[in-house]
Amino acid sequence: MGRHGTGKIEKNCEVCHKSFSGRIDRPSRFCSKTCSSSAKPRLFLRIKKNCLVCGNEFEVKKYRKETALYCSNECRRKRMPFKDSHINWKGGVSERPYKVRKKIKQLVELHGRCSDCNGNDNLQGHHIQSYSDFPELGCNDDNIVILCCHCHAKRHPKIQEFILKGVSNGGKMDSKSGK
Repeated sequence: MGRHGTGKIEKNCEVCHKSFSGRIDRPSRFCSKTCSSSAKPRLFLRIKKNCLVCGNEFEVKKYRKETALYCSNECRRKRMPFKDSHINWKGGVSERPYKVRKKIKQLVELHGRCSDCNGNDNLQGHHIQSYSDFPELGCNDDNIVILCCHCHAKRHPKIQEFILKGVSNGGKMDSKSGK
């Protein structure tokens, strides 16, 4: 026996009946934390539900009784809207390639101000040579100017509402200041 009564003896786990060595001075009843937690009674902590997709029964914690609908991520994915059935589907292609959007984001972070009014809210990239006419110049630093949404809308009067969509003042420009 070691110091302070820390000798080991052979015991049997109460759950899996496997033999393990435990200390004499401590009442160990289980061989592992897994066996210990499985032996503790679950008093109304979990409820049983049926999966909406496969119908299998599964257990969830009580607080998730309203939100848990599926037994697994695979079943959840089967019910999610996919491609053209999703409300935000736009044909699988964004209007601008990732590298063009990334270049504009880099320039916004670099400059941080509108080149016309020197404002710093709602900054966007404006292509001097139209992107639709010259897509090869889409990532050219010399072809991109950083503008606030109001100055950008002035340069594109036909699509002004689209550019100002989601801006805090409802997308309307003041007649006096032009913003």
